[in-house]
Amino acid sequence: MRKIKIGVDVEGVLADIHTPFLEKISKTYKMDVNLEEITNWNWGILGKKLKKKGVEVDNFYMEWSSKYWENCWKEIPLVEKDSPSTLKELKRIAKIYIVTHRRNVESVRNWLNYQGFEHDGLIYVEGVPKLEVIDVDLLVDDNPALSTSANHRRRLLLYDRPWNR
Repeated sequence: MRKIKIGVDVEGVLADIHTPFLEKISKTYKMDVNLEEITNWNWGILGKKLKKKGVEVDNFYMEWSSKYWENCWKEIPLVEKDSPSTLKELKRIAKIYIVTHRRNVESVRNWLNYQGFEHDGLIYVEGVPKLEVIDVDLLVDDNPALSTSANHRRRLLLYDRPWNR
């Protein structure tokens, strides 16, 4: 019997890059922020708060997170502390592929190894919807935009985060 192929997104599903990002915002802009203020994929309340301070959050996040992944990958916490053991358990019945849009794939690979993730491969995807280019039966992701594709709804498990509720 063929094993089901499951793709699992890194940021927001496995790696909690948002907590250190919020800490950076808090220190840099002297403001109280929390994860629940990221109320949609476009940063929601947090984006509005930063815009008032003249900060374009998308650009700030992409620049900061790229450097953080490159230099501080060991400091990136898990979204769920038991996710490495959960994926290990799933590997008994499925092939597990980790999916990332991070160009610095080596830092992601190092982080996955450091955290103890077992998987069958790391897939880099850039610039296109993940469900259109990866060959998996199910994708676990936190991007709500992926759920609007009628052709792919059956293949997406939307991981619950404040920005996709």
